[in-house]
Amino acid sequence: ALRWTDAITVSSHELYDHYTKMGYTVHYLPNAMDISSLPTGTDRRYEKQIVYAARMSREKGILDVLQMAKKLPEDIHLLLLGSGPEEELAKKTCENKKNLHFLGYQEKQKTIEIMRGSDIVIQPSIMEGGLSYTRLEAMACKAPLISTIVGGSKDALHHMENAYLVEPNDPEGLLQAILELMSDDEKRKRIAENAFKTVQEYDWKVVGKSYLKLYNEILNRS
Repeated sequence: ALRWTDAITVSSHELYDHYTKMGYTVHYLPNAMDISSLPTGTDRRYEKQIVYAARMSREKGILDVLQMAKKLPEDIHLLLLGSGPEEELAKKTCENKKNLHFLGYQEKQKTIEIMRGSDIVIQPSIMEGGLSYTRLEAMACKAPLISTIVGGSKDALHHMENAYLVEPNDPEGLLQAILELMSDDEKRKRIAENAFKTVQEYDWKVVGKSYLKLYNEILNRS
């Protein structure tokens, strides 16, 4: 399929390097979103609220989240959004702590509203392709982001500038990041504002032009 195609696009520089080394001509075009289309509602349920919104699977880091949650202070409430193979383990973990809340799969509008109403969005993936849509949405919602350094995160996120970056498979590091940000309102605000500026470059108004340019180049070859 790679040999037959007219063009190969990838959503991260990591993938760009991978396929380029294989001898292919590759175009870097990041994931994009229509920022103006996001719901504007806010859903805050607790005074101190953080949210994990992703598939309940190992590669998304849910096991690290559940391990971290065992030490999470009781006044910080963690909302778990999503479904997947580790769903039952997540539910069981929530039964033992009053500040853990399994909400399961949520429609996009409700997910966005909860992110807008949260102090922090955590995305501790072990592996990713491009910059995930949940990360982009959190940035667009001005929700401070804690993210692992994987995939497209390496292209857009910078530690303590527009995100708090942690290593994958590090529940203790994730906990310390949460505690640090929750104790510093100004730091959270600065990260959120910088992230909002960054995400403008991932709007379809910007990325779409790059796609159109590529499509026109392909058409002009004939």
